[in-house]
Amino acid sequence: MANTVIGNTNQVVHQLLEQRATTYPVLITLFRRGNGMVLASLRSRTGEALKVAEKLQGGGHANACGATLPRSIQNIPDAIVYLRQVLNPAPARGTPLNSLESLFAAIELAKK
Repeated sequence: MANTVIGNTNQVVHQLLEQRATTYPVLITLFRRGNGMVLASLRSRTGEALKVAEKLQGGGHANACGATLPRSIQNIPDAIVYLRQVLNPAPARGTPLNSLESLFAAIELAKK
């Protein structure tokens, strides 16, 4: 997770994808509107973003799409928890090989 104060977040995400600065095929940017709604903006290079947006009841173009999260999600930390639950549902047996939780943990380790 990276907080962006200055700059165009779509341009930053696009550059990360173009430069292959991350191994993740889909990058999500979260925004909280003044009315309390949280929006997810998804970007990819090879069409994976739309598949993820559809899981969130959203839509758009294959590489640039979005979703409005449920009204019960009022802040970014809650949005992250929600995304982890929706995008990595509990497996029938064992744990998934690539859970969002392990991916976020890897990001935190890389920062240190």
